[in-house]
Amino acid sequence: MDRVLFVNIDREEHYQGHCYGYVRTAGRSKIKLHRIEPASSKELDVLDKVLIILVATNPDTGGSYIAGWYENAKVYADRQTSDNPKLNKSGYNIVAKEENCHLLPAEERTFYIPRATAANHGFLGGSNIWYADRESPSVQEFRKKAIEYVRGLSNT
Repeated sequence: MDRVLFVNIDREEHYQGHCYGYVRTAGRSKIKLHRIEPASSKELDVLDKVLIILVATNPDTGGSYIAGWYENAKVYADRQTSDNPKLNKSGYNIVAKEENCHLLPAEERTFYIPRATAANHGFLGGSNIWYADRESPSVQEFRKKAIEYVRGLSNT
């Protein structure tokens, strides 16, 4: 299974050939890396080779859409700090090489991300992080289509 994480990213900085992203977690909780890679330990601090799918709300029409992605990203369970003051505004918990970071122009953000409802469990809810790890066929089929979509755009 592909390692994937959907995020409403809070902040992104480019520094020395890398993209540093920060996604706010609820309270002081960590990113649950074992939900991205179920075979890993709950005590894992960092996970490599993760496809990060960036999600944003369309300001004109509402709704959530794929806004970009990071390929082969490194995800940290906890917020990281750096010697660079620019990166320490809020820290970072995702990093990828700049050539692996893709941001779509607003007019190309057309892949709709369904939101969780009482009848639509397992999708992106109020959190900034969605693991897309629920075993329901609808979640797994959507997850597969989203991965195929960004991989298709990466190859164009």
